[in-house]
Amino acid sequence: AKLEKQHEELQSLSRHVHAESSSAKKAVLTPVWKERALHDIAKAELRNVCAEEVRHAFKDLANSFDDQRVEATVTRLSEAGRLPWETALREEIKELLAPVHRQLTELSLRADESTAARAVL
Repeated sequence: AKLEKQHEELQSLSRHVHAESSSAKKAVLTPVWKERALHDIAKAELRNVCAEEVRHAFKDLANSFDDQRVEATVTRLSEAGRLPWETALREEIKELLAPVHRQLTELSLRADESTAARAVL
């Protein structure tokens, strides 16, 4: 009887070890491509959800604007004239564009001279 009990325990342990081994093999054999595919699907779904949330937020923001308030603010800003930072920014842009403008003028003159020279020939 004692021997039969030990035999049953060994069989039970053997079945348990076999089941665990089978589960481990399945886990190891799960293809990497399947994991990547699931990850990509989840990422796409998350992207869609985020895009939808952003659309809703912008829609809610647009609906919250009071046209009269916006017009009054724009009028007030335009009546105030240029702000110091705006003037400084415009001057900086002018300085940056001056060499480009000179180069374009020079290239335009060269193109005109080239066209005139071809006409003479």
